[in-house]
Amino acid sequence: MDQVWKVYRSKEIEYTAVKGISLTVEKGEFVTILGASGSGKTTLLDLIGTLDSPTKGKVLIDGVDASSLSDRKLSLLRNEKIGFVFQSYNLVPYLNVLENVILPLMVYGKDNEQGIELAKKLLTEVGLGEKMRKKPNELSGGEQQRVAIVRALINKPPILLADEPTGNLDSKTSEDVLRLLARMSKEENITVLMATHDPDLTKLSDRSIYIKDGQIEKDVRMRR
Repeated sequence: MDQVWKVYRSKEIEYTAVKGISLTVEKGEFVTILGASGSGKTTLLDLIGTLDSPTKGKVLIDGVDASSLSDRKLSLLRNEKIGFVFQSYNLVPYLNVLENVILPLMVYGKDNEQGIELAKKLLTEVGLGEKMRKKPNELSGGEQQRVAIVRALINKPPILLADEPTGNLDSKTSEDVLRLLARMSKEENITVLMATHDPDLTKLSDRSIYIKDGQIEKDVRMRR
């Protein structure tokens, strides 16, 4: 990100959500973005994920300025390079847990035995091994969130953006999810950016970026 601003305007008000942020994240880094509600975390992730465009400044992914791309090329970039875990789970209600997870594999024709085995392995790792045949409406909110996380990881995207992925989870399950994200980051060289308000979730990350009022307050590299 190079001097990125995001200003929302209506007839009545003007609100600046992100104020001149410059930020570089390296391939394979696990970065937590911390801040209170309204600090600009979600807007920052949306800009990085090209779901929103900056009012000023540039967002570059692998050296490519996202704002220079057509809608079609932007969609291709998102499909090929970015996985998302949203605060809303966006699960398909008539598919079971396993089918929801392998849906991204089907898009690329990877829903083979190897892909299905990986889906089962990841679901077991987050405690859903016994619920693969359940429909989303048979799961708790926390269970649906874990399905969404595994679905985002199944294609091993180069970049994973997660917005409060443990918000509906108990402490034990949050730990499991955190370890899964950290493991996938290291083993598959996935760049993970995770927004959270919980400082306890920084313990397995490589770096913590603190956001306040749309600006970077501090950027801390974790010591191991």
